[in-house]
Amino acid sequence: FFSFTFCKIVRGRVPPNQPNPMQADEQLQTLLQKFLEANNESRVAAEKHITKILKQKECVEALLKQIAYSSYPGVRQLASILLRKKISLHWRKLAAIEQQATQEVLLSRLLEEPERLVRTAVAHLISVVGKLTIPNGKWDGLLPFLLQCTKSENPNHREIAMILLYALTDTVEEQMRPHLQNLVEVFLGGLADAHLAVRTATLRAVVPAVGFVTEEAELEVYMKLLQPIMDVMRQCIQAQHETEDEQYLDVVLLVTEVFDDLASIDLEGIAKYLPIMLEFMVGVAANTNAHVVIRERATSFLGDVIGERPTAIVKRNLFEPVLQLALTILSEQYEQDLFDNDQFDDDDENNASPLQFASQLLDEMSSSLPNNRVYPLCFGWCKEQILGGKGGPNTIKAAILAISLICKGCRDPMRKDLDVVLEMVDRCLKAPQPPVRETACIAVSQILEYLQPEILDKYDVFLPQVFKTLDDPSPRVRQKCVYALEHVAENLGDEIKPYLPQLMEKLMRLLNEGEMKTQQICISSISAIVEGAGCEAFEPYYQHVLGVMKQIMSSSADEHLVLRARATECVGVIGAMMGKEKFRPYFEVFFQLAMQGLELDFTELTEHVFGFLKNIAEVYGEEWVVHLQATMPHVLEAVEEDDGEVRPRKSVFGNTQIELGDSSEDDDEEDEEDDSDDEPGRMLRVRADDLDKKAAAIHAVGIFAKATKAQFQPYLETSFEKVLDCIAYFHESVRENVVFAMRHLTSVAYCMHPPSEPWQKGLPTVDTLHPEARRAVDQTLSIYLQRAEQEESKEVVKIICDSIAEIAKEMGPVAVHKHMDQIMKLLFALMKQESFCQSLPCDEFEDEDDEQDHDQVLIDAVFETVDELAKVYGPGFAQLWQSLLTVVLTYLHPKKPYSDHVMALGTLAEVANAMGEAIQPFFDQMFPVMLQMLQSPDAGTRSNAAYGLGVMCQSCTLQATPHFGT
Repeated sequence: FFSFTFCKIVRGRVPPNQPNPMQADEQLQTLLQKFLEANNESRVAAEKHITKILKQKECVEALLKQIAYSSYPGVRQLASILLRKKISLHWRKLAAIEQQATQEVLLSRLLEEPERLVRTAVAHLISVVGKLTIPNGKWDGLLPFLLQCTKSENPNHREIAMILLYALTDTVEEQMRPHLQNLVEVFLGGLADAHLAVRTATLRAVVPAVGFVTEEAELEVYMKLLQPIMDVMRQCIQAQHETEDEQYLDVVLLVTEVFDDLASIDLEGIAKYLPIMLEFMVGVAANTNAHVVIRERATSFLGDVIGERPTAIVKRNLFEPVLQLALTILSEQYEQDLFDNDQFDDDDENNASPLQFASQLLDEMSSSLPNNRVYPLCFGWCKEQILGGKGGPNTIKAAILAISLICKGCRDPMRKDLDVVLEMVDRCLKAPQPPVRETACIAVSQILEYLQPEILDKYDVFLPQVFKTLDDPSPRVRQKCVYALEHVAENLGDEIKPYLPQLMEKLMRLLNEGEMKTQQICISSISAIVEGAGCEAFEPYYQHVLGVMKQIMSSSADEHLVLRARATECVGVIGAMMGKEKFRPYFEVFFQLAMQGLELDFTELTEHVFGFLKNIAEVYGEEWVVHLQATMPHVLEAVEEDDGEVRPRKSVFGNTQIELGDSSEDDDEEDEEDDSDDEPGRMLRVRADDLDKKAAAIHAVGIFAKATKAQFQPYLETSFEKVLDCIAYFHESVRENVVFAMRHLTSVAYCMHPPSEPWQKGLPTVDTLHPEARRAVDQTLSIYLQRAEQEESKEVVKIICDSIAEIAKEMGPVAVHKHMDQIMKLLFALMKQESFCQSLPCDEFEDEDDEQDHDQVLIDAVFETVDELAKVYGPGFAQLWQSLLTVVLTYLHPKKPYSDHVMALGTLAEVANAMGEAIQPFFDQMFPVMLQMLQSPDAGTRSNAAYGLGVMCQSCTLQATPHFGT
């Protein structure tokens, strides 16, 4: 193929006695054509031959000829793509004159190429060559050339210049950054171009340039583009609607990244542009002509801004149009079932639903913005639609859905309006339209979950109508009604007993006669009823329910496997509630059915089998050891099962590098060019079912270890290794269970190697732990503390705190003492809201005295850990208490919620009780605050304050005596 001197070819000079170079090599051209054929055999053969050619530096010359002279557009495009992939490998092997000639040919082809797709491929090739040369000052003429093209009378030249500017801005960022002012001027011209293709290419080109904005002056320069960007985005949205051309969709989605980057930028100057950006995105989201994915991206932007800059949103009164937008979208006509996750595939953008993303937006607003701003407007609108007679079927459905969506974020004011809420629910449950009744059932489930304890006194008001709805003619209404009853069972607890006969009669009938989806929810509801009613109340139903579950678990038909999974879970719940002696007659049958389920290779069933095994293992305790041999291989296989994520085995912590596929098709280590843009869709994918199975398996390891203690020894080392390998797993649910399992595996080591003497309360003076137990404890605590420093999930950190407290409680202060400096540092950071998991995007508009909300569950765990450490250290906790006391007292500030007051006072009392007379040096800091809290209007606060004062009086009698008259 390579018969010419390179520099002479590209300059058009023909060596003596050689063929005319002004034509493409026919043999290579034929190979490239075959490479493009649908015939697989021809394609594979051509690909192998071309792969060999690409390993030689002469391929640069050969492919350039194809780009320049082939008469086939597909060949010219493919040659451009292949050369782009390999030019980095061969560039430094070319002589300087060859490199210069290559640059000249490429620029020439960029102007002369008649086909748009080929021009684009050549432009991307030029960007790679630019990456190799511009940083070294070896292609100074490229940027002037592009600027000249932007002024060309030929719109094709102007378009390709923008395409190349987009590529270069991304690949040679450092060299382009100083030219931001000039780039903005060029972009302004491109966005105002008479040709939509040029405007669209420019719209794409502005995206990487936003990364150049790091200072206020740069922001002002870039923001000159904002209005033109929005104008062209509107044009592209309309063009996509009219033509259904995907290029317009792609570019609009790409440019939304500019809005995301600007909204999160840490510069004060962005404040004045936020209203403009929000108003524009509200318009995009409301535009029913816009592609649904564009509308979704717009609402996602709005939700992110509300979550990251709530104070700015409220101060500028920007939330009202966003709220109205969410309610308007909810009122649109739609067929999707918001609460049926099977409809929504996260990997398929075409499944985006206005109902879904509007619901997420409203939920974000109710959770992030002050209740006194969101609730009156939203609740007033809902009341007007449902009770005021102004709403049609769609708006009434939207209103009751909105009630269910704001239950969580606006629970406090909604509790005060509970009677009105229930009136709205009752009206909707009786509505003639099935979708309204269906949505009302969902509202019932949310009200039951979030409007406690007030709702517990109202069951007799709405339960009769809910029971009637179980006989609704609509299958979807019945499904949602059963779902609501599941929440009834979960929240009523043992108060469900009076309703059991009627409830079980209807559920068992639906289980026998209902549709598959309804049957699944029925079984979940029965599981919840078992847990709520208790063993004694549910005893009349055990035999009948277990008989039905046995029948379901005996089916291996594919269409019944989801139902079998739910039944397996239900039997585990029933077995745990019955206890080992009552369940023993049933154990062997259900154990065998569960183990047979593992052989069916159905992920969801496997997950629930693990759940069944966990429940039964906890009931049987050390008796479970005889089943470890049968169950542990399945569990460990699931723990280490390859699910698509690549994790380092040597390093537990740090950034995980994930590689997908073979980065070099010809195994040449020098080929460093990223080919990802030519292989769309290459991304990490882990199915949710696989993730849940892994999490369940890891949790099972922890439960089995907890149940069998020292007898778990044969599996200890392997389990610890495989579980630990998942500590940096990408999903928090897996990491949560890793922390849980490590705690109980550590307990196994402690039980296998008991201490030389029982632990004593106080500061340890001698390490009584066995060396093997010490090694296990130290490894676990070190991993916990390292993980907490970089962990994003508050729930994972919460479980770390719980586990530290449990280790201290089981093994005493001697186990944790050598790690106490780090433990105290962690607790202090968490209380101060300064840990990594509590770091939120900065809202520079937030007043200094504004309080940042904390995760109550996490903080509760932190305070409970302090309580437990105080109990095991006793008087020895004094030297640790002073640093924590100061921050604990901040939770008693008048602006803090009552829940914080109750929590902080509880810890003050528990620590004082644990330390005894050693608390006396802290009397002046603690006693007056407790005394002041007796005046709180909150009963829980007063109760804990009174208890704390009693403890302080007992331990500090002399200091407290003068206060007895107050």
